[in-house]
Amino acid sequence: MHKEVSLKNLFSQYAFLLIAASFFLWVGQAVAGDALQDAPDSHTLLLENENVRVLDAHLKPGQTMAMHSHPHHLVYSLADAKISSTGPDGKTVEVNLPAAQTTWNEPLSHSVVNNGDTDMHNIVIELKK
Repeated sequence: MHKEVSLKNLFSQYAFLLIAASFFLWVGQAVAGDALQDAPDSHTLLLENENVRVLDAHLKPGQTMAMHSHPHHLVYSLADAKISSTGPDGKTVEVNLPAAQTTWNEPLSHSVVNNGDTDMHNIVIELKK
């Protein structure tokens, strides 16, 4: 038996999917906001102008950094550290940060746990343009 699909039914399903997708995008943005606002205990503003924002990110062993976001950014590690970075989807990546290493990062939202026995200390350079 062939089930007939009405245009009204298709529109209703499409509208529902669009509303649901918009909601989840909004929730994701609300959960993972600005590093200085959402993780102020571990980020200090060093410099900000129309082109960049420079942050000092510091996390003691065993400490957790709240969920937050960064636009395109560079990270310069001032000390060796071992961290876990968890995205809004729950996926966790273990990262070893050697001192004096610079890494390029696409925009991301994450929380961070310092799993090592040394302080994590990074300079984060966020690009605005």
